Amino acid sequence: MSDIRGKIAQIYSLEQLASGRSAVHRLHPLVKILSVLWFLLCVVSFDRYSFVRLAPYAFFPVVMIALADIPWRMIATRLLVALPFCLFA
Repeated sequence: MSDIRGKIAQIYSLEQLASGRSAVHRLHPLVKILSVLWFLLCVVSFDRYSFVRLAPYAFFPVVMIALADIPWRMIATRLLVALPFCLFA
């Protein structure tokens, strides 16, 4: 039963993040979607092993997370889940 409560608490925390009042939350959804699509297009257009040239593109997600007031711990736990898939792709 406590596992269900934990999952409900996670959903509730996501709902609280979605109803934020930051500058990123106030942007029109189409602006956010187009900016992420542009970011993905730019990142995918690079060679697979050109890490040095891709380094500046790490600033976009970091800045967006900071501006949206998303907790870094939540991002880190979700990144740790996805990291093995990224490393072996």
